[in-house]
Amino acid sequence: MSAKRNGQDRLPPHSLESERAVLGCILLDPRSSLPVCQERLTCEVFYDLRNRTIYEALVQMSERGMAIDVVTLFANLYPNVLVSST
Repeated sequence: MSAKRNGQDRLPPHSLESERAVLGCILLDPRSSLPVCQERLTCEVFYDLRNRTIYEALVQMSERGMAIDVVTLFANLYPNVLVSST
């Protein structure tokens, strides 16, 4: 991905590892970490669109009072996917 700025092709500063770490912290302890993240971060700070989508889903889940964990996140992101145990 590239972004144009002043006529030059440049990538904006980003760290995919940091984005994943933020999402991991939220999933490990959503009650204490998500409010702190919401105070400091908007979804636009996530460079990777996959990470941005996950962060947006976590914020929406929190606003709806939903439990936040890997299972509920997956169900929220993929509501029409059936997981088979066979």
